[in-house]
Amino acid sequence: MENYRALTAYEIDILTKNGCSADNWKNLKVIDNFDPSRVSFSQFSGKMFLGSFSGFMEIDGIKRPCGIYHARLHNCAIDDDVLIDHIGSAIVNYHIEKNVLIENTFLLSAEKGAQFGNGVKVSILNEAGGRDVTLFNDLNAQIAYFQASFRHDSEFQQKLDSLIGKNIKSQVHSHGIVESGARIRLRHYKKCPDRRGCDS
Repeated sequence: MENYRALTAYEIDILTKNGCSADNWKNLKVIDNFDPSRVSFSQFSGKMFLGSFSGFMEIDGIKRPCGIYHARLHNCAIDDDVLIDHIGSAIVNYHIEKNVLIENTFLLSAEKGAQFGNGVKVSILNEAGGRDVTLFNDLNAQIAYFQASFRHDSEFQQKLDSLIGKNIKSQVHSHGIVESGARIRLRHYKKCPDRRGCDS
């Protein structure tokens, strides 16, 4: 990624004093105005890219500093002015865009070859099944109607399934994306001292 640099010894020292660790600090790249004081009690592994956390985010009427707190991240790119706080397990293989809040969340993971719901079949119109609709990014009411209502036309269904299959294959990614402005939070997540999941 462009415009990223290695951490300085001074920044690594601040991160370490803030309770942070990394499997290899050389794999953590940052932009020039990265503020290490906005990152604490977090663990990093794999290739990491961190933006600027100089801004603030108003949550529930409270102005809070952007940054990464109490989290474990692996192979992630975190853009500017993101607030990540209290992640129970980890965030794995994600690109987090600008102005995103992720708080009190246990796990956010994108495995290699993830289809993000594409290809899942759901039964409609008939509780006994037999009228499945395949979910995919470009699904609309017309395509769902063709899938469910023309089951008797096997040739048509084969052609339709082939087109849908090509669309699904194009949606396979190695990383997930949380788009700018998103809010992912569980209001009543039970915070544990060791950051592992707790029974509610």
